[in-house]
Amino acid sequence: MTDDEKQDILNRIAETYIEPREKALQAQGAAALGFGEVLISMLTGLVSGARGLPWEVGAMATGRPTGKEMAEKYGLEQSDGYGFMKAAESGYSPRTYEGKAAAEMLMPVAGAIDKGIRWAAGVPPYLTGWMPGDWPKTSHAAEQVTYGYLNLINPAKLIRGLNNLRKGGPNRLMGSDVYLTRMQRAGKTGLTIPWYRGGKGFQLAKMVPEAITSKFLNLNPKNAYLSEVFNIKPLIAREFKRLEEVMAKETSGSKEWNRAYNEYLNEAAKAILNIKSTDPTSPIIKNLEQSLEGHVFPTSFEGGYMDIVNQPQILSDLTQSTLPTEMLDHIIPILKAHTKEGIESLWVTKPLMPASGHAVRASAAGSRVEGGIQINPLKMVDRAWESIWTRNPDAVITKDLLLQEMRDINAKGNKNTAPLDVDLAERRIRETDNYISVGPHSSLTPDRLLAHMNHTRVFDKGTGKGVQWNTDWYRQGSGSEFIDSVLEFGSKKLPVVIDITNMSIPKVAKAGDVDFNVVPVGQLLPKMKKGEKRHELIIDEINAMMNTRDYGWMWKRGAETGSYPALRGGTLGAQLEEEPY
Repeated sequence: MTDDEKQDILNRIAETYIEPREKALQAQGAAALGFGEVLISMLTGLVSGARGLPWEVGAMATGRPTGKEMAEKYGLEQSDGYGFMKAAESGYSPRTYEGKAAAEMLMPVAGAIDKGIRWAAGVPPYLTGWMPGDWPKTSHAAEQVTYGYLNLINPAKLIRGLNNLRKGGPNRLMGSDVYLTRMQRAGKTGLTIPWYRGGKGFQLAKMVPEAITSKFLNLNPKNAYLSEVFNIKPLIAREFKRLEEVMAKETSGSKEWNRAYNEYLNEAAKAILNIKSTDPTSPIIKNLEQSLEGHVFPTSFEGGYMDIVNQPQILSDLTQSTLPTEMLDHIIPILKAHTKEGIESLWVTKPLMPASGHAVRASAAGSRVEGGIQINPLKMVDRAWESIWTRNPDAVITKDLLLQEMRDINAKGNKNTAPLDVDLAERRIRETDNYISVGPHSSLTPDRLLAHMNHTRVFDKGTGKGVQWNTDWYRQGSGSEFIDSVLEFGSKKLPVVIDITNMSIPKVAKAGDVDFNVVPVGQLLPKMKKGEKRHELIIDEINAMMNTRDYGWMWKRGAETGSYPALRGGTLGAQLEEEPY
């Protein structure tokens, strides 16, 4: 083989194997140079932009945006100061051709992401735009806070949030983040706008920043662990601690102590119902129920309204009481109002608050006069029945007799009592062979989980002894069917709370056997050991949950949470030349 032939072979080998590899290495080096320069640009942009954050906070507080676009959107005066973007302009910009090419490839993607985040940040102000009055500064601050939070969210966290949304709808995503009570909370003083006296719109609007604040606090791995393992959200964990301090300062059993424990127990109840209704297979349920061991919801049943229609004794099993079918026939049609077609119900018993439910039962019996007319049918039946048997103890009570007695009471008149709404009573009273029922009647109870409840009484005709049923479904209770339906969209179950208690016609109830036996909810609760107090056990169990740590889990979540803001801030801060060299 000649030298020329040998050289020709070597050239072919070089062209086939060596030169492509060299070109590949050169391309890899150029790419590394380009992306390295973009990384430097991002980091310096982030550091430089951080100088403008105080101006951004000031802009939200004063309602003077740092950017022209936001100022025009909300009709506000633009601030003279510099915000994050303007401060970031002093960061390093890519200089090389490779750096510029890498930046031009990445920036459209980053820009699209930023537009999506900016659009999402405008949703909270849009949702509260229906409130009366002009709130441009508040809306601007809400959008900026939301925008800041969304820029801190690692896509992995966003995926988890979307998964929760898929599992249980908006209620699963944020139903546990806001405070349970929309009235003045126990131990709080100062200006309070109550829910039921013209403040509903204001209280609804408060839920938005509460939810946003809770999500911000969840960036702390400790808070995230508590949220994802026990469904106890940051604001609620703080509320537990605050209520414990209120109870510690008050005498056990006093009015303020009862208010605080009412809210404490019902915040725990809310966490349980939220997860059981939106994600029934979640391991969180096991974590909560193992800790509280039936002290909040001693019995439960999962099924639809028709299950109870077809098997009325389910209610006897749920309440662990002896309840004849004839009595249940008075109650079952009323329960339909607490169910929703297409969503299975979660039927539970629960100790009512405060004072073991006595205050709830008192609210049911309270006088309600509107337009000078008594409209509480429970009170009307008590008064008529008592009047009949006081005059004639042997009278056989019927619906017609009760209604006639009410008419006679109205005809006689009494300056100290309002006349009775007989037409309403006629619609609310039902009679069968052995029982007379009256209801439902709705009252605003002091139980902070349920607030308004329906009350129905069923009496044995021969003795005047009976049962009061207190029933309600647990919903967000916004007062707007549309808002509640949106929040419940995707929920798997709708919780219905049932409480029953013995009840008799005042003063005239007769001795004698009846075919029912009521077991109050308090007797369904787990038995306490000698010297134990239930409220102390519940507080200890909740504190044990809140003090639980999994440092490996928290370290991973901290790394996930902390790495993304730097990356995201860098993409915002990187400044590019218009043309490469």
